[in-house]
Amino acid sequence: MVDDLSSNDYIRRLVDRVRRLEAALSLESASISEGGLRVISSDPGLRVEGLLTVTGTFVLSGGATITGTLAVNGPWTLAGNGDITGNVDLIGDMDVTGDINVTGGGRVKVGSNMVLNPASSGGAIEFGSSDIVESGGALVISRGSYSVALQPSGIQITAAGFTISLTSSGIRLSGIPTVSGSGLPTNALFVDESGYIQKAL
Repeated sequence: MVDDLSSNDYIRRLVDRVRRLEAALSLESASISEGGLRVISSDPGLRVEGLLTVTGTFVLSGGATITGTLAVNGPWTLAGNGDITGNVDLIGDMDVTGDINVTGGGRVKVGSNMVLNPASSGGAIEFGSSDIVESGGALVISRGSYSVALQPSGIQITAAGFTISLTSSGIRLSGIPTVSGSGLPTNALFVDESGYIQKAL
């Protein structure tokens, strides 16, 4: 139906529409002054669908939640305490000023064959089949059945059952191979043709 422009009823309806537009409060919490836009609303707030481009300084006060991929290009600074939940990959060099505390029994892996393991004895540096372990107040470097123990009382070297102990009291040898019929007094030490120390029976 075509509106009759000469009708008083049409004029009244047009006036009413203009009045409603004049009295509308759709932007009562928004203002533009000196190039600024202010929006005050908790829900739904300000929603942008599509690309948002900000040229200049972006200042955010309050909390923020970002869902999706975040890419930051260029220098950045994070100030204050924070937590990261999830796996993180660091690519490139990193300088740390201060201590790095690994809690909860976590290990530190360096390369493909070195692990700092706090759960092994009193703490250990593991290299595959070799270890540097703090155990019972001694620092022990071991590989298989061979070890060097730096103890509070001295140094002990162990090799497949043969032990050399170096203390302030002297040198002690244990596990020395014995040889009978050498013609030497019992317990006498001698060096055989191959250069090994042996003990006479």
